[in-house]
Parts: sequence; C-alpha cells; structure tokens
Amino acid sequence: MSDKLVDRRNLDFLLFELLGIARITESDYYRDHSRETFQMALDTAYQVAREVFWPSYQTFDRNPAHFDGEKTIVPEPMHAIWKEAGEGGWFAVTMPYEQGGQQFPSVIQLATALMFNAANTSAEMYIGLTSGAGGLIASFGSDKLKDLFMTRLFSGEWAGTMALTEPQAGSSLSDIKT
Repeated sequence: MSDKLVDRRNLDFLLFELLGIARITESDYYRDHSRETFQMALDTAYQVAREVFWPSYQTFDRNPAHFDGEKTIVPEPMHAIWKEAGEGGWFAVTMPYEQGGQQFPSVIQLATALMFNAANTSAEMYIGLTSGAGGLIASFGSDKLKDLFMTRLFSGEWAGTMALTEPQAGSSLSDIKT
C-alpha cells in the first residue's frame, strides 16, 4: 500500500499557484479566511483521510451496507468516520456560518472530498450525499424544511441521501432518455 493518498505538493501547486485561490479572500464573503486557513483545512482533511478513512476501506468493500428487513446496517468503521465528519465540520464545508458551515469556497470542499474519496470512496459517499441533501434544502427548501433538516444534517445527527428513478430507466443513469 502506498503511504500517499494524494500528492499534496501537486494539489497545493494547483490550488495556490495555478488557481490562486488565496485571492478569493479579498471578497467580503471569504474575508475571514486566508491561505493559512485553507492550508489548515487541507492538512486536517489529509490527516483525517489517512488516519480515519483509509484504514477501513477494505472493510467497506467486504461488508457493504445492507438492509436487514428492519434497519440499514453500515460497516462498523462508519460510526467513527461519521463522528469525525460531524465534529470536524465536513458536512458543511461550503455553507455559510449562519447555517452551521465553515464558509469555505467550493474548491476547498472539493479538495477535501478528493482526499476522503482517495482514502475510502464508500465512506465519502455517506458524507457527500448528506452534505448534498443539506445543500439542496438550504437552496430550495421552505423555512420549515430548513429549520427541521439543516442543523441536523450539517452536524451529522441525521444523514441524507439521493434517490433516482426514471420510468424507462429505473436507477440506471446511462439508460435515461431525454
């Protein structure tokens, strides 16, 4: 097994030199951040990916989530990953502070998700789908739905997912016709 999940030197070059993401902190919305806060988030995400996500990827592959007739059973390591994601704020990386988020730009969220995904794709899907469900409600939900779901989703108290079905394709995206 490789000790390196992603090439941080290359990622940092792309983010800070090529894209120049630190310039985004000149806008009022991101003024609380700096290259240092972005770097800290990336360093922390890499550490979490390496120490929490990575050790269990084979367990997820061998023991996928399943429904036992009454409840859904997830691989045992998901409980620790979920707790870490909630405590670390990884469900709401891009969301505004007022909504329980870290108010980072999307490119930082994408970079952290890349690290989690490199370490354990299955576990990252739980985090990403919950974050996506919360973001959808934040963007389009009524105030009642926002009050009910957002805090619980962004803290990790509740999970979110996506369900897709099309009349002619079921859940097969490649078979959808427009």
